[in-house]
Amino acid sequence: MNTGIGQASLVSASHFAERVLGFLCIIILSRSFGSEGIGEFYYFFSLMSLWIPLMDMSFDKLIMQKWHGSGWEQRRQLFSDLLFLKLALGGSALLMGWTVDWISRGGAANPLGVLAAFLALYIEEFGQLFRSPARALKQVSLEVIVPIVAKLLTLVCVIFAIPFLSNGWQAIYLYVIANTIGAVISLRGVSVLVPLVMPSMNFSRYFEFFKTLFPFTVISSCMMFSLFVDSVILGRYSISEVGLYNAAYRIILVFAGLSQGVCYTLFPRIAELHAGKQPALVGQMMSQALRINGSFFGLLAIVSYLLSGVCIELLYGAKFSASVLPFKILTPIILFSPLVDVLGHTIEAVGQQNRAMIWYILAAGSNFFLNLLLIPFYGMIAAAWTTVLTALLLVVGLTWQAYTLPSLAWSRR
Repeated sequence: MNTGIGQASLVSASHFAERVLGFLCIIILSRSFGSEGIGEFYYFFSLMSLWIPLMDMSFDKLIMQKWHGSGWEQRRQLFSDLLFLKLALGGSALLMGWTVDWISRGGAANPLGVLAAFLALYIEEFGQLFRSPARALKQVSLEVIVPIVAKLLTLVCVIFAIPFLSNGWQAIYLYVIANTIGAVISLRGVSVLVPLVMPSMNFSRYFEFFKTLFPFTVISSCMMFSLFVDSVILGRYSISEVGLYNAAYRIILVFAGLSQGVCYTLFPRIAELHAGKQPALVGQMMSQALRINGSFFGLLAIVSYLLSGVCIELLYGAKFSASVLPFKILTPIILFSPLVDVLGHTIEAVGQQNRAMIWYILAAGSNFFLNLLLIPFYGMIAAAWTTVLTALLLVVGLTWQAYTLPSLAWSRR
């Protein structure tokens, strides 16, 4: 347990440092291009983030589930098949991004902006897949080092390239360069599976993958949808509001992302305990993570609300003062997001992703229809309230689901 806490602390610190470095990039871009320019930047990233589940389908989670009880040849075959599948799915995601951009903005559509965001995210997802075998072996060094290196390179590129950029969205290509270097470093995680084997080309095997991955993909789609669809809808009415809204939202996500280290180490450990039929220990581990996250992030949310005005002005300047109100509305996300992460990862790790999927679908559907209905009238304020309400729905639903699962033994504690 102590080793797990130590690894979680390392990964949490790394991911927090990564988000801080990424946030410094955003501050520099915001001050250079204003709300309009950074709005373009966020629009393209938000648009392509909707298709991350199609690029990835949570392949790393399937590796975690299948790792225990498999021999090395089976692990090599699994990784090769998933790598082939990932390559095949990339083009579909790019095509969908171009299509939605054209539908949303018509003559203002920008295929190069969509391509840049696609490459940045697709390559980053490859890096995550390359690191997954090391993660299955509970080795966290790559996960600690690579995100920081990639974001530090991005920051350096942004600082030196700013004079040569005419619009905020062009900065996305700097992320492509940095993420490519990060993915190359991540190849070290695949070394335990060398030599790799050829993909099986067994279509019944791929069908089994799709059946197993479908709930993960739906959950991931709903999460991405809830996170980014508001920016895409806002972009239809005001690119400037996309910039103002995301200026507030990104601060919230930096704080909420502190829980990622806990969840990064939680999933493989719970999957191992579940394989060993130890539901009491699974429930204990989840309860401990919820208590720690609830106390720490609850306090952080309160402090963030109280300092919201100072925070926005200090980071972005007076021209982003309109971001203060959405920031105040969004502060509960600092608490809700880590709780959802722990509950969702635990339910998925014990193989009950179908149960979690129902609540993610409800939350994403509610998020979409409320945004579609309210954003034309209330803009980014509607987007902020919708985000908070749907996150609360997820907390309540996943808590009830976890409580009723025998494989967690939580209801008997």
